[in-house]
Amino acid sequence: MSTYFAHSENSAGAKHALVQYLKSVADRLPEVSRALFEESRTIGVRGRADRAREGPAGARGARPGPRRRPPRYTSKGDPQESVRYGEPAVEKAPTPADKVWAQTSLAYAWCRAGEPAKAAAVLSELLSLYQATRFIGNEVWCRIYLGEAQWRCGNYGMARETLQGGLQLAEQLGMKFFVGCAHRFLGEVFAGEQLGAEATAHFETSIEILERIRSENELALAYAGYGRLHVRQGDRGRAQEYLTRALEIFERLGTPREPDSVRQELDDWRQRT
Repeated sequence: MSTYFAHSENSAGAKHALVQYLKSVADRLPEVSRALFEESRTIGVRGRADRAREGPAGARGARPGPRRRPPRYTSKGDPQESVRYGEPAVEKAPTPADKVWAQTSLAYAWCRAGEPAKAAAVLSELLSLYQATRFIGNEVWCRIYLGEAQWRCGNYGMARETLQGGLQLAEQLGMKFFVGCAHRFLGEVFAGEQLGAEATAHFETSIEILERIRSENELALAYAGYGRLHVRQGDRGRAQEYLTRALEIFERLGTPREPDSVRQELDDWRQRT
């Protein structure tokens, strides 16, 4: 296991003990708490961090801990801030389960902060833990994070397999946000492989789902990816349409970094045409 898991280093027995511990945690976690946790995560990635705090932590009357902060910052386009919160969250995690969850969020932040290979290495280890336990919902988002990291590394075949597995689980569990995410990243993967028809189908499915559930920040990312696909295909009108849609949402939500990137892409595209 990763060096972030000192309790399981160089010890198959320790890893087995960790798996058993996580299973016991899952057995004690009521279904309603799992649903609240997933709803809180979904609201957070919509850019509604205020409502996310009303999820399971709010139901217990507790303040959201540092483990819940990293995904919120990362999803809103501020991975450096997510890393800043995520590293102490791993170090100070009170239980092995908290350490696993905190490490997952930190790896997600590394991926968005320009270290996808580092993220992929850790997430692949974490995925084996989630698969060995009953945390199926956590396996879904670990797969999506890992698939994104593999895509950013240019490992398209691995990313496609990982994301398709996550998509299948998300569909079975009715996790609409992650279904939309998986389709978006599959669109990016197929675009990277120069498979325009497949990329288009996934982007359009992602956009339809994210529009329906009003997950605006993720929707803007899907618009931006679809706009870039049209740039590659030389479709000026649709490229400008979708990049502009993305920019409008990012600016309205106050998403860091992304508006500058999309604005530059629009300017470059206009200059070339």
